[in-house]
Amino acid sequence: MKKFKSTLAVVFMGLCLFACQPQIVEVEVAREVSGGYGANESAYSARNADFAGDVIETIVEVEAQVGGSAETVVEQQVVPQERLIIRNGSLRITVQDPEESMAEINNLIEAVGGWVVHSNSSQYGESIQGSMQVRVPADNFNAIMADIQAGAIQVENVNVSGQDVTDEFVDLQSRLGNLEATADRVRSFLEETDNVEEALAVNAELSRLDGEIEVIKGRMKYLSESAAFSNIYVDIFPDIIAQPLEIERWLPFEVAEDATEALISTMQGLASFLIWFGIYLLPVGLVIGAPAWFVGRWGWRKRQERRAAREIATTEETSETETVEESAE
Repeated sequence: MKKFKSTLAVVFMGLCLFACQPQIVEVEVAREVSGGYGANESAYSARNADFAGDVIETIVEVEAQVGGSAETVVEQQVVPQERLIIRNGSLRITVQDPEESMAEINNLIEAVGGWVVHSNSSQYGESIQGSMQVRVPADNFNAIMADIQAGAIQVENVNVSGQDVTDEFVDLQSRLGNLEATADRVRSFLEETDNVEEALAVNAELSRLDGEIEVIKGRMKYLSESAAFSNIYVDIFPDIIAQPLEIERWLPFEVAEDATEALISTMQGLASFLIWFGIYLLPVGLVIGAPAWFVGRWGWRKRQERRAAREIATTEETSETETVEESAE
């Protein structure tokens, strides 16, 4: 049974290589089955050898059906088609009323079967500014871009880009055909398995192949949808110059009323300060400030007395020195 598992693993490795290079599979797998284990393995199970031989024959059949190469699969399955171009556009426009302009763009998009991916608006001075991302059918891309520009007072920036994904799509079709053919043949091995271990091994390989097939299909779907519907990004700003000039009315009575209110408020504040000063700040200042003043006064007198004493002592020393010098002479 160990030998059979090893052979089955080699066969599955050959199937994996076959999905990318079908012409090499028959030689490599046959080499592993016939001589890869050495001459000492003559006791190899006859049933297992027959099963491995059937697998090799199946690989050869698959190679013959798909034409022996990935290029043949492309010729059989891929019909010449239009180029797949993913197109994106961006606009920066100035309009008189951004809110109204966003509504008009929304109507244009819905009229051709597109939709708004996201829409955002924010305050911009006295008006608003907006941004939109929309998806439109690729056939209507140029017309929608032109209509959006036609509704603007000024077009500040226009950018159009395209990405050709035709070659990638064709390559994915080729890989998908090879993987699906390989998966069909591996699936047929389930009928030839005789125990649970063999069935589990085949199912594991099928799961791996199905996973790769789903990844390729998902990528192909993304490329197809991206090419079928183009992205357009629009930044919308208000035209400040076009906005009406508004001058506020000057009302002298309202100005006088505001001045009177300010005067009353100032006088009230001053009166409040005087009340607080007489009732609260002055008593607290006396309680705290009087002792501090007396202590400071006493300290200042002490320093003055010490200074006067030092000056007297210095004067006496100077006098004694002069007397001694005169006596010496």
